[in-house]
Amino acid sequence: MAPRRTRVRSATCDHRPITGANYSRCTPVALPNLPTSVRARTLARRERVPTHHIELRVNGRPVAADVEPAKLLLDFVREELGLTGTKEGCGTGDCGACTVHIDGQPMHSCLTLAVEAEGSSVTTIEGISSGGVLSPIQAALVEYGGSQCGFCIPGIVMMATAYLRDHPNPTEDDLRMGIAGNLCRCTGYDKIVKSLYAVIDKKELALTKPGALTSIPLPPEPEGE
Repeated sequence: MAPRRTRVRSATCDHRPITGANYSRCTPVALPNLPTSVRARTLARRERVPTHHIELRVNGRPVAADVEPAKLLLDFVREELGLTGTKEGCGTGDCGACTVHIDGQPMHSCLTLAVEAEGSSVTTIEGISSGGVLSPIQAALVEYGGSQCGFCIPGIVMMATAYLRDHPNPTEDDLRMGIAGNLCRCTGYDKIVKSLYAVIDKKELALTKPGALTSIPLPPEPEGE
């Protein structure tokens, strides 16, 4: 009787073959004692990850790239394009730090594959300011103390920009509900809401003026001991 053939799997994830989104979360299984040629071919297959060609616009500029099917949009803009203003907080779409705009709509880039953005227009926090001048929301968060550690601020700016575009005169309850998906562990939200109301009330913001960023006085140097 011929020996029974054994199926060789290169890797598993929760007893499932590696496919798509679970690729990066899987641990390769050690290869058995195979002939050298078979082992070499198996290792080569592991190293070859299929890619998909995408074309999109990011902050108004055309971008073309070959990306892995499981590459998150968050990782694509940070690692491939160097746009590190978009942050990863939770990785599960709960904190809002990774928010970007896709065709004008706020989306969690940690839950969006890069290939899903093909043909779309993506805006990150780097695309919100224009010509070196902060947007009113960015300026207000600085001038009214809406930022402390700052990690959540890019996502809040992206969400608030889209929300106030569609709801220019919200009540405070509506405004708080509109940004409820963006978590902040520092401010308690009051100063964030105050900052956004400065924009809603069209208060004058010094940092929205050309050249304002280059004229911000630096804090004094600490005195030496």
